[in-house]
Amino acid sequence: MISHLVYMEGKKDESLEEIPTSVKVVPFRQMEASGREYLEANCSPPKSDDLAILMYTSGSTGIPKGVMITHKNLITSVKGFNDVLSPPSFQFRERDTYIAYLPAAHVLELATECFLTYLGIRVGFSTPQTLTDFSTAVKKGEKGDLKVLKPTLMVAVPVSHFNIQHIF
Repeated sequence: MISHLVYMEGKKDESLEEIPTSVKVVPFRQMEASGREYLEANCSPPKSDDLAILMYTSGSTGIPKGVMITHKNLITSVKGFNDVLSPPSFQFRERDTYIAYLPAAHVLELATECFLTYLGIRVGFSTPQTLTDFSTAVKKGEKGDLKVLKPTLMVAVPVSHFNIQHIF
């Protein structure tokens, strides 16, 4: 049962009046303000050596292991992208779109998304099962995410690059 409903404010929506009184209805701006107040009162910025994320990898032995990624590790990755992909070697454009299809738990995907989000680049999410017209989760006659999103940016591991190069 729904207990809370957060909505985007705009012109008055009469359908809000039909929501049962047992459901707490909150405008998005109010939720943002509440979150900001909570952060200011209860949270301090992380230190560079604080844990940012715990990623699991099969590693070279095939036995999964947790890898501690600190804020410094993550920021260093973003800086590395910035150093390599800065003008004049590369120029991002306002119309660029990145297609994110690697698992979110893949460190290359995480670092790429952090970097491109920092730049304000659009990110479209996909999966290997929906990437191409012939992917396993795409119905016959339907378009895969590459054709729908028409990305201008993509990060790929070698096996994926080999599998999709015929599309371009």
